[in-house]
Amino acid sequence: MAHTLSVPLSDTLVRRYSADIDIKRLRDPRNGLLLSYHQNRNRGTYHIRHYHQGQDRWYKIGIWPDLPVKVVSEKLPELRIKLAIDKGLDSIQISAWKTVGELLTWYRDRCATNSKLSEPRRTGIVSAINAQLLPRVGDLLLSDVTHKRIDTDLIWPLQASYELSYVRSIYSVMRTAFSQAARLNQIQSNPLSELVFSAFIQAKIQPKPAALKVQDLPGALERLPELPARRRLLPLLMLLHGTRITETASLRWDWIDWNAAEMEIPASMTKNRQEHSIPLTPLAQHLLREHKRVQRRYGQSVWLFPGSSGRPIDKNVANDLFKQLSDGAWTSHDLRKLARTRWVDMGVDYIVGEQLLNHKLKNLDAVYIHTSMQAQKRAALEQYHTWLQAIVPREWFAIEKPK
Repeated sequence: MAHTLSVPLSDTLVRRYSADIDIKRLRDPRNGLLLSYHQNRNRGTYHIRHYHQGQDRWYKIGIWPDLPVKVVSEKLPELRIKLAIDKGLDSIQISAWKTVGELLTWYRDRCATNSKLSEPRRTGIVSAINAQLLPRVGDLLLSDVTHKRIDTDLIWPLQASYELSYVRSIYSVMRTAFSQAARLNQIQSNPLSELVFSAFIQAKIQPKPAALKVQDLPGALERLPELPARRRLLPLLMLLHGTRITETASLRWDWIDWNAAEMEIPASMTKNRQEHSIPLTPLAQHLLREHKRVQRRYGQSVWLFPGSSGRPIDKNVANDLFKQLSDGAWTSHDLRKLARTRWVDMGVDYIVGEQLLNHKLKNLDAVYIHTSMQAQKRAALEQYHTWLQAIVPREWFAIEKPK
């Protein structure tokens, strides 16, 4: 007959009684801690009992053997105090993590498989955690997370080497990870809940000035013909459309509708999870067809810019391409800024420009979107591309060097 056995709990006894299928639960008479075996008997759930306003309630507080009996027993007084103070608490759990690195690894793996995040966003989070957060604060004990330690170990070293906007983005990933863990009761409290970025650095983060001006354009692209033929279209497309580097590097041939002369980047691939429809001008269509012809010599691919292992080239390879093109004087994002500047100079409507960049519109702006928007975007791009062809040497728009 299944029953609850009263014994002083220890990991040894929990393992011993797991072999007796008639024993479903173990209860420690010293502190009231209850452990219920799972069906496979290799794991179990800890429970504690709490009385409030005449009601008897059991709370799940953790999993054995992820949490040793000794750790749970030591935490019981703290948990009971918390339940007594916060009478409306629906759940309470003990974290199995000891270090910040364990929390960040959990959040990284969770984001890597989160279908609601765009691929660029997932990549950015994984990169921030692997490249910056784990090396700097991975070994920090969760119990030691304080304003001072985050400032000393993370924020101040980062700001010495990187732009403040980048430092803020790294801290934002860490703060979101802690917030998510707290919401899911993976940690008892969130030490970063009130710790905003301005608590570390009060300086206002100014937009980074454009390193590439409109008047610099012809000379800035003089190395374009030196790039490999199968890669030359990547910076050209960014120049033509002001697209983001990750989205451009990940383009697929089946996103192009040749009949409609449009390219659709799906929401899953954009930074803001918003589908991006790009009208293709005659110049863009010509370059795409030339690129497809060149690509056939290297082996056909579903990607415009194939990399290794059946995937498109990654962001680092694409960034190296721009370093070669600009000698480090400007970045891919400067092409995006240049396109926006030129559209303003041409008198392109603000909303049309925002749509061309695929910026997420405010609610008020979205009211003005109407059915002729695609036609207005096409007209703006045709005007812009005509201007480009007038100032950029013709051979720079060639996918291959003239023979």
